[in-house]
Amino acid sequence: MRRHIGAAETWARSKGLSVASDSPFALVSGADAGRPVPGVMLGKSHGDLSARNIFVQRGKKLRGDSYVLIDYDHFIDEALLAFDPMHLVVGLALDDFDRVAAEKIRADWIRAIVNPDVSDVEPEARTIRKIARQVRAGVLGAFPDRGLPSLWRRQLLLGLVGAGLMHVGRELRTKSPDDARRWCYDLAAAAAEAARRKLPGAGSGESRPPPPAAARQDNRRRRSTTIINRESERGTLRHRLTEGPFGAVVINGLAGIGKSEVLHTVLDDMESAGAADPARVYRQVLDVATRLDLKSFIDGLEGREASLTEPGHSSLTRLERVLDELGGRRVIVALDAAHNLLAEGTHELADVDLDEALELLTNERGHQVSVVLAFRGHPTSSTGGTWPGRHAPIPVPELEVDEFFKFLRHIDRDGVLRLGDLDDAFREELHGHLQGNPRSGELLHALVADADRPMALRDLATLLFQQSPAQVPHQLIRLLAERLGELRGSVLQALAAFDTPVPDSAVISALSPKHRAEDVRPALDVLNLRRVIYRNDDGDYHLPGVTGTTFLDLVPMGDAARVNLMSAAARALTVLPARPVTAVRDLRLRLAEINALLGARRMVDAYRVIEEIDMAYLFDWNCRKLVLRQRRRVRGKLGDHHREMTNEEALADISLTVGDLPAATDSFARALAKARALGGAADAQRIRINQAGAHLEAGETQQARARYRLVRDDRDGVGDLSLRMGALIGLADCDRRHGRYGAAIRNAEQALGLLELPAYPRHRVHRPGEGVHLVTPLPLAHRAERPRPGAGSSARGGLRGVPAGTGLAAGRPARRPSRSAPRRGRGGRGDPPGRGGRRAGPRQARRGGVAPGTHHVERRPSAPRRSGRGPPGDRARPQAPPT
Repeated sequence: MRRHIGAAETWARSKGLSVASDSPFALVSGADAGRPVPGVMLGKSHGDLSARNIFVQRGKKLRGDSYVLIDYDHFIDEALLAFDPMHLVVGLALDDFDRVAAEKIRADWIRAIVNPDVSDVEPEARTIRKIARQVRAGVLGAFPDRGLPSLWRRQLLLGLVGAGLMHVGRELRTKSPDDARRWCYDLAAAAAEAARRKLPGAGSGESRPPPPAAARQDNRRRRSTTIINRESERGTLRHRLTEGPFGAVVINGLAGIGKSEVLHTVLDDMESAGAADPARVYRQVLDVATRLDLKSFIDGLEGREASLTEPGHSSLTRLERVLDELGGRRVIVALDAAHNLLAEGTHELADVDLDEALELLTNERGHQVSVVLAFRGHPTSSTGGTWPGRHAPIPVPELEVDEFFKFLRHIDRDGVLRLGDLDDAFREELHGHLQGNPRSGELLHALVADADRPMALRDLATLLFQQSPAQVPHQLIRLLAERLGELRGSVLQALAAFDTPVPDSAVISALSPKHRAEDVRPALDVLNLRRVIYRNDDGDYHLPGVTGTTFLDLVPMGDAARVNLMSAAARALTVLPARPVTAVRDLRLRLAEINALLGARRMVDAYRVIEEIDMAYLFDWNCRKLVLRQRRRVRGKLGDHHREMTNEEALADISLTVGDLPAATDSFARALAKARALGGAADAQRIRINQAGAHLEAGETQQARARYRLVRDDRDGVGDLSLRMGALIGLADCDRRHGRYGAAIRNAEQALGLLELPAYPRHRVHRPGEGVHLVTPLPLAHRAERPRPGAGSSARGGLRGVPAGTGLAAGRPARRPSRSAPRRGRGGRGDPPGRGGRRAGPRQARRGGVAPGTHHVERRPSAPRRSGRGPPGDRARPQAPPT
């Protein structure tokens, strides 16, 4: 194996391909080979499985127990067990490599093998996707009691990295061996990228609690500007953060008025004071793309530098646990630009989970956690909570006249504004129209001092005095875009198209070939020096105080030119180097790429990126609502019934998580129509059963019962026993709610009986701790002992974490403990009935997945919002008494 990996590295070097830390080689023999792999499965491995040395019995589905090995040549004593099945998939793909010449199709092969759940692939790639799905299902079915599926999925990715590189180093039987080797290298690189997202960093252990962090700041923190006065606001904020009341601390004021400077000056002063018991500080500058999800919020409270990427870590139950662990320790979460948390066109938080978390923190006693939110106005609670007004907000008003002109003198170092020549009446009127806003002062100074077509201050003021004070900021932007000149105007437009901080390389890429790099970089420097744009601590540039959409709406630009600009921005974002993903904020550039693609009207491309990050991260983190607006924008524009169906199913799930049953009902109906157009009876049954679950959650039992019966009766002859099982359990719950306990028991017994049938899909067998939850208080649920933390089993006894390179090219692993206990809390797996999980209704079934409410679900959406008030996680609907 080492010989083949070495030959692969030699070939890659000869072709100019990367073998450094960003390459797939790093995971098997380089910098990333030391990353721990929790719960690794090691054992004897064949090492060379292919279509030529296995026999699959005819007349049977491709399952884990249908392989018959006819080549007993050799075995590796200790290797990653996931390597063999992945080697088989790569071998089967190479057998058909010469049949497919199109690069697009070969690229889809890679996508389908790395993520067999991907829905949007070319028809020629669907066979290899089916093979990859069945092999993965066979692996999971062969080890039903050996580790959680998330552990296996990590290891299958690692096995795929090794299998891809092994084939790079071999003699390949294809017409163009170099083309085949390059495809294998690209496959290994894609698998390595996916694996890095899911593995903890080298030298870390998932079972080890994170070390205390003195202060943590987001790497996109705004560049500091001069703060004028603000002593009163700073003193008030400092007192709130040190003496309380704790919980939500709202700062509000106009865009550009100086909220960020007040916030960061106070935090900097507190951190430099050298207190004996300093507060832990987490800072984040929010943007409209990533906003802030509850998982990242709680990670900030815990001080995690590298967040856990397991599903189920975003529940309010976890927040309560973290508060208990913190005790009386002071923690400050500083959220700058918090207006990006609001739902479009409202003053309410878009994320209901975050709203409930702020309500809990503001009303709960016994902690010293402060969440500082810098808003442009007065927020309101989307759940009717009291946190926005429970304690008085800290307003940041306009600068007084003398303070405002003191700020202008500071930035007007060349004296271009001639401030000494202004009379008091002019000063008063200019101050009033600019509302004493430092940001408006910066734009005014740029128009007078730095525009290609500069304006005298009094001439500019004459134009501004014709506007109302509220219109002045937009008028300044219009004039700036018109008068800065071709190059600098193009730079501003590019930054507006990105609508998120980006490095200079992205701006250069977007403006190429019209503008050269040696011209763009100086333009960025000048604009930053003159405060037209800002450069943050990470060296990225952005437009402050205005969204990109608003800026572009104010700039005279034709429709075709705007589409071309957004397309250039999307292209530039695509080629930026990927960063490790540990939380939603790390998806910032991918979300910006989606928005740019939408602006460029490339709906199918935008949908593909949405699906990619949704399946890789958002679903597991209960953050699918971050792409709700984007999914609605692509609705009806995907040109394919299958894509439209999948998108509508996702929209239905997201609508349920935010408590919007009418929208979910509409999406289910649209998805069902697409399934019928495709002739997909199984898809239609899955959609009906999810519809039934939604009606059950809303208390509409009769509608739920009708749909469960359609699936149970199976008039279309689908024959999927897992769906039938879900329907029976749903009917049992309907009966229980109506007090028909005898009928509920009979339906539940029928559901359990399906597990004993030979035709029941074995790869969907329930696992310990993830038993058959009958969503009733009846004693019929499968009784499976929940594994203890750190307990479990592997191929040789005992879940453990070992380095990523183990069994591929590295040596014998060092033993590490792992966290293998099922997760608890609202929206996570392993919740017992009545303990805060989604137990009142069936679970959502996914495409290619399993029946809702029955047994192990591959991924699980968060529960719909509670209709009533009360402790987070409590069910509003009373349970029936036990029989």
